[in-house]
Amino acid sequence: MNPPTSREDLEKFIYLGVQESLHLDYKDSRALAKEKRDEIVKDVSSFANADGGVLIYGVRENDHLPESLDDGTSNDIMDREWVDQILQTNITPPVAGIEIFQIPASHERSFFVVVIPKSFRGPHQASDKKYYKRYNFRSSPMDHYEVEDVISRRHRVPRHVILDVEVDNRLFKLTCSNVGTEPVTDVAFSFPLDFKWRFGEMPPALANGVRYFPPGRKFGFIYCAVNEAFLGEAAVLTSFEIAVTYFRSEINQPIREVFKIELSDFLGTTVETEGTEAIARAIDKGFQMLRDSLSNLGRRKQ
Repeated sequence: MNPPTSREDLEKFIYLGVQESLHLDYKDSRALAKEKRDEIVKDVSSFANADGGVLIYGVRENDHLPESLDDGTSNDIMDREWVDQILQTNITPPVAGIEIFQIPASHERSFFVVVIPKSFRGPHQASDKKYYKRYNFRSSPMDHYEVEDVISRRHRVPRHVILDVEVDNRLFKLTCSNVGTEPVTDVAFSFPLDFKWRFGEMPPALANGVRYFPPGRKFGFIYCAVNEAFLGEAAVLTSFEIAVTYFRSEINQPIREVFKIELSDFLGTTVETEGTEAIARAIDKGFQMLRDSLSNLGRRKQ
């Protein structure tokens, strides 16, 4: 179900008689008021804890069926920024990926549509310190097993982006890979405040992020030489964290992962010879054997 984003879309919902459901709830515009803050927060968090859904403020309903549009909410007392603020500050933890559409009802009034994704970072607590879930056309307090089920969601979302350290020809490289089966977008990297890139300016992909990151793609950047990391030079951080955020379109929300980098873990380890280096050594050894054979052949002829 595509959420309505215009007055024409709202009127089509009414004309088609789209019924309220687990994923759709109609509200009178009077329900979107500052004194109804706790009720708004409860409804939004219940959708996030369930399977996501759409809240529409500005529709009169009867027996869960839409009847007509009402007059909307005055723009003097309500706007999109206020709705976003109360949701971000009164739901714990905040629900990522919420979309809010303010649709003109007239020059002075508006309808509001709130699109809530199914959350994989819950459960989300309302302002009354309770957990709610959308069930049978209403927001109901969650049982303990339901809270545990929502908690387990975060472990069922496979990680897509991996950030790691590799040793390549006596150099430490930071590598980033999309190990999933779907592309991710808006990949951003957050480094510690005292972090300094060893070779001048940080590479643009790390400083500015990556707009589109397809599956199977991998990129890496030289961080420092192996011997530099173990000489105790102040310019080289050997222990730090990098936060990576990226957007997952299939769950319609951003993901944030924190990767701990410990270069000291490599101290005392051995590194397998790179394939190209091994081939080069084998060729050089072959030429040396050929030169020795020719030299011995020349001595025998004499």
